[in-house]
Amino acid sequence: MCRVYYFDLSSAGIVRDFSDISPDRLKYVNRISDARRKYQSYFATKLLEYALKDNGVDFTCGFSCENGKWKLLSGLINFSISHSNNLVCVGVSKSVIGVDVEKIDEKILLLEKKYPINKSFSNREEKILEYLKFWTEKEARFKAQVETESKFFKIKDNNDSHVLCVVCSEEIELIKINSL
Repeated sequence: MCRVYYFDLSSAGIVRDFSDISPDRLKYVNRISDARRKYQSYFATKLLEYALKDNGVDFTCGFSCENGKWKLLSGLINFSISHSNNLVCVGVSKSVIGVDVEKIDEKILLLEKKYPINKSFSNREEKILEYLKFWTEKEARFKAQVETESKFFKIKDNNDSHVLCVVCSEEIELIKINSL
């Protein structure tokens, strides 16, 4: 079973001290200069710790980062992290997994010149969703580094809607987390 946990940052409080996360991830979070990305990465780590505990895995074994991909030193479970705007997602699975989430926004159409999709669209919203699916799948496949089925979900946080792509060979369970 592949589980994808998601958390709406607009329901989180202000964090001034990030020291309650694992030392490996804390070092990474503290190197981020952009305040919004630091906040997203901190809560992605908190969500990852929650997801690992929920799946019976001790996250204190430590993490490593190779070529931009984080993994557990124990290798007991695979995970993938993504965040966009106010939504943070963490996918965990015994098999290889990749997740990517993007806010539904017409800015995605900037990809149109570089990646034209040869398809006619009935309206602008349909075109935006198609480009979001294209991009999230591209990112999730890059993270998973496997060719397997992609599944798409639409998730609404308190303010916005998002497209989530999950690349995983197992059945997928979405789990909303209300507090961390």
